[in-house]
Amino acid sequence: MSNDSAGTAPKVKLTASALTEEEFAAVDAAMQSSKPWVEAGPDWICPCCARSKRAICRKSNKGRWTARIHRMLDYEPESNQESLLRRYPNASSQIIIGSHRHLLICQDCRNVPAEVKRRQPSLSGESLSISDLRDLVPKPVPHAAHGVDYQRAIEIGLAAMPLARAIEDYRDHCAVASRTELHFRLLMKLPSWSKQEAIDYLGFTIAKENDWDFDEGDAHAVWLIAEGARIRRLDALS
Repeated sequence: MSNDSAGTAPKVKLTASALTEEEFAAVDAAMQSSKPWVEAGPDWICPCCARSKRAICRKSNKGRWTARIHRMLDYEPESNQESLLRRYPNASSQIIIGSHRHLLICQDCRNVPAEVKRRQPSLSGESLSISDLRDLVPKPVPHAAHGVDYQRAIEIGLAAMPLARAIEDYRDHCAVASRTELHFRLLMKLPSWSKQEAIDYLGFTIAKENDWDFDEGDAHAVWLIAEGARIRRLDALS
């Protein structure tokens, strides 16, 4: 286990230089080319540390005010009974993830899981959830990096290894469902193919791959097509 000063939190200034209206306007203008910054809007608040766009601005080593907003995925457990039944046999974790959403978080919050992974390479960049980050940054300071107990953060990440495996399972599921749904849509564009013929073709392929009967292959194909369409809608919302 790499502990590289694992329990050491960065020194955080309890007070910081005031940010003038002109300086914030310059930061905002410079960030108009950043899609997450623009999507966040003027009233954005970081869902992890509850700081505003203005409060996340801090001076670089060169004395320039900078700020950045990043996307982070948040996951929800699966609740659909059919999906649980179909996915559980191949799951590598007791946790089954059913959906995701993109949240916009500040760079200081995004840096916490990145630093945890640097100190403990066995962990992934998604070892900490949004709620974990809120817990690790209880008293954020405007215009300053977060003070984090990284030993505790690593312990939280290690305890969450089943979640990390569940995330990998979910990504595999999304990939298979998306490919199946795309294949279905392409087949439906062919003039001589009906919906049932497309399902039969995909179901036959799935049945042969898994040594199932054809009816089960068709049922699995219908489920995957619906899942692929649902995942596409989730991504479109982000």
